[in-house]
Amino acid sequence: MQVVGNRAYVAAGLQILEIRLGDPQTLEGRLSDAPSFQPLAVNSLGVAKSGLPVAISLVSAPAKVTNGQLVFSEVGVVMLRAEQGGDEFYLPVSAEWSVRITPPEIGVRRSRGEAELYWAAGLDGFKLPVAESLTLGNQWLDVLTAPVKRNGEVSVRLNKGEGPQFFRLEKH
Repeated sequence: MQVVGNRAYVAAGLQILEIRLGDPQTLEGRLSDAPSFQPLAVNSLGVAKSGLPVAISLVSAPAKVTNGQLVFSEVGVVMLRAEQGGDEFYLPVSAEWSVRITPPEIGVRRSRGEAELYWAAGLDGFKLPVAESLTLGNQWLDVLTAPVKRNGEVSVRLNKGEGPQFFRLEKH
């Protein structure tokens, strides 16, 4: 056997076997298990114990990875693969993990004396239904005003109604 740098060479009959020596490294995902949908790119998805750069690729969607940034395109489960090729001191490593992208949180604010609901823009097929109460068998009704898209969010003004009203964002 001959050792040159971080490689060991072993003669095995007519063949030479090359063995790469190095420290193992680990990868850590930096996304929570259930982030809410956002139309903005997410950076720093993974980090290697070695501090070397990590390449992120998409195994399954609803998202896309461009220049190491993750952009959600829908809610659902996203499967990611992280790879770090190693160097003269660290061995290569790869890992896969999944995250469930949840619907965006709905915020409430006052606008010109009326209540307005808002959430992250970018989701197709979502609408905001309204109901007078949460009684069993209650029919959800559409909000009557059209949603407005502006500055990365969707907002809708609520019609003044009697008593409490309950809202939820749902996929259609």
